[in-house]
Amino acid sequence: MQTIIVVIVLAVLSAAVILLAAGLVEIYAELRQVREVVRLQDSPKRVRLDTLGRKVADLLPDPPPALEFNGGPPHYVLVLSNSCAVCRDIAQSLATTGEVRADLTVLVASDNETAGAEFIKGVGLRSRRLLVDARGENAKLLGINSSPTIVKVEDGQLTDAANLTSLRQLELFTEGRFA
Repeated sequence: MQTIIVVIVLAVLSAAVILLAAGLVEIYAELRQVREVVRLQDSPKRVRLDTLGRKVADLLPDPPPALEFNGGPPHYVLVLSNSCAVCRDIAQSLATTGEVRADLTVLVASDNETAGAEFIKGVGLRSRRLLVDARGENAKLLGINSSPTIVKVEDGQLTDAANLTSLRQLELFTEGRFA
């Protein structure tokens, strides 16, 4: 009788070990998927603009105040479109953090002023450096033809640019932590 109990206990323990091993294999597979998603989220796609290396003042002879840069630390221009779902997500994420950081100008490319203003109000964006770009004219002059795109401006000159898919990528770009 004791032998049967020992065999049953060993069988139950063996089954438990097999189930735990299978669970670990499943967790490892999910961890690989999560790592891949995070790698993609942390990899903004750098873009080559024909305007990189040029001064904003040369590209925009009469820039609106939000696009005037007078030296100092690096500044960033984020171009969003009112018709882009990813742009809306990024704008809403920015809005939930409160007022947009001082070194970031948000340029909302829109068909017209009203649609751009409705986009800004709808997502709740607040910033002193926020601009509705009717028909995307300023974005085009800066050499930007897709959104969301972020451009780094140093000493008034466009020095780097990337397409984004998340607020996380924006943060990595502005912190200089992506390849």
